[in-house]
This record gives sequence, C-alpha cells and structure tokens, in this order.
Amino acid sequence: MIDGKTIELNEFTKDFLGGTLQGAITPLRGINRNWKELEVKIER
Repeated sequence: MIDGKTIELNEFTKDFLGGTLQGAITPLRGINRNWKELEVKIER
C-alpha cells in the first residue's frame, strides 16, 4: 500500500522484492529459518 492505496505488483516485481527481502532477513541472528510472514513498513 502507498498512502492507503493498494498497489498491484506484477510477478517480476513480487519475485524480486520477495527474494531480496528473504535474502536480507534469513541470515540475521535470532530469525527462525522457517519464518512464515514478514511485514515491512517504510515512512518518509
């Protein structure tokens, strides 16, 4: 969502963002490798 509006993503963007975030999260200490859900909120 951007400013309360749902933004549809194409498959490439979904795969790209999902893979990037998964790669950044998985090696962090204390994170179970079998995590199920990730929520990201960015404000500027």
